Amino acid sequence: MARRMTPSAAAGVKCGSTGVATVSRRLAKAIPELRRLQKLLLSGENLDPRLLIDFRNALNHVRNPAWSAHQYIASQNTDQDPAGAGATEGRTSAHRASVVVLINAVRKAAQ
Repeated sequence: MARRMTPSAAAGVKCGSTGVATVSRRLAKAIPELRRLQKLLLSGENLDPRLLIDFRNALNHVRNPAWSAHQYIASQNTDQDPAGAGATEGRTSAHRASVVVLINAVRKAAQ
C-alpha cells in the first residue's frame, strides 16, 4: 500500500513538529500585518492598481493551499479519505489561470 503524501510534503515543505511550529509562527506573525494592511487598503490612499493586482494574486496563491491544508487536517480529524481534500485543486488551478490572463490584460492596458 502506497503512503499518501500530506499537502505540505507534496509541496516540498519540511514536515515534523519543527516545520509545523515554523509555519504556525509565521502565520501568527502575518495575521496582524494583514489586518493592518486591510485598514490601509480601506483608506483608499496612494493605491497603485498594478501593485494591488500583484497583492491579490499573491493572496490567492496563499489562500488556496491554506484551504487545502485545512481540509486535509479536517479529514484527518474525522477519519475521512485525505485524497478528497485536494479534489478542488483542479478548479482552483483553472481559476488561478483565468486570474493570470486577466492580470496580464490589465497590465498591457496600463502600459
